[in-house]
Amino acid sequence: MNPMASESERRMRTGVSGKSRFWVSVAAGSAIPVCSVLLWLFSRPARPPDPPVSMIVADCALLTHVQAWLDTNANGQREQSEPPIAGVRFELDELNYMKQNVADDSHSDADGTAIVQKFLPGCPDVKFEIRAVPPAGYELTTQPSVPATKHVKFGFVASKRRRRAA
Repeated sequence: MNPMASESERRMRTGVSGKSRFWVSVAAGSAIPVCSVLLWLFSRPARPPDPPVSMIVADCALLTHVQAWLDTNANGQREQSEPPIAGVRFELDELNYMKQNVADDSHSDADGTAIVQKFLPGCPDVKFEIRAVPPAGYELTTQPSVPATKHVKFGFVASKRRRRAA
């Protein structure tokens, strides 16, 4: 502390975190130790950055197993004797914003199975449907699109044109 400073100058003294490293005075002729001010400006700890407006705290994924089969009796139910169909394309539609085909297309393999998947950053509350696109020469015996649950099944029969040609 400056012993020559007046009482008013002592009251005007400003410090950082309670320390009087430098002081600012409105009295004429007062000096501000610039070195102390610069040292304080460059050595004080940085303020932590503000958090982002929306933080993603978890990620999710939709994973649905889909089956396609030849529904020989056209009842919409799979029996053990009914064979799988390969090459059926499945699309994922988002219902909240009415968007179609929001994931990569999935196709059934030789066992008639496919996996439809979609990465969901932040686990949004959205609803999906899986839509089956019949291969050439086939028609659906089940609904063309169903809610995306863990397991989904689609049955097909040969179209009337295909049966007439056979």
